[in-house]
Amino acid sequence: MGQLSSVFYDTLCGVDNTSLGRACEAVVKICDAHSLCRESLRGVASALNPNFQFAIGSLYARMSHAVTSDLQRNIRTLKAENTKLKGDYSSRSSRVEELLNKNDQLIDDEKKYLEKIENLEARCFARDSKYRRKR
Repeated sequence: MGQLSSVFYDTLCGVDNTSLGRACEAVVKICDAHSLCRESLRGVASALNPNFQFAIGSLYARMSHAVTSDLQRNIRTLKAENTKLKGDYSSRSSRVEELLNKNDQLIDDEKKYLEKIENLEARCFARDSKYRRKR
C-alpha cells in the first residue's frame, strides 16, 4: 500500500487540477490509514466522485488484463518448452534403451569369443602336450 500511496502522492504534487488533487489525497489517506474507521478517513467520500472511482476500476481492470495476458503467455511458452523437453527425453530414453541392448549383445559376443579362445587354447595345449610326449 505504501507504493500505491507514493504514486498518488506524486500525482497530487504534480497536478494543478483541484478535484483530481483532492481525489489523489483521499486515495493517499486510504492507503496510509492504519484502520478503516470513520475518524481516520473523514471526508474521503466527498473527494472520491463516481468518475474517479470508475477510472480506478478501469485501471484495475487493465492491470488485471495485462497480468493475466502475461501469465497466459508465460504458460504457453512453458507448455511448449515442456513438450519439447518431453520429446527430447523420449528420444534420448529410446536411444539409451538401444545402447543398453547393444551393450548386452556385445557382452554376449565377448563371452562367446572368450569361450572360443579358451577352447582353442585347450586344443593347442593338448596338441602341444601330445607332440612333446612323442619326442
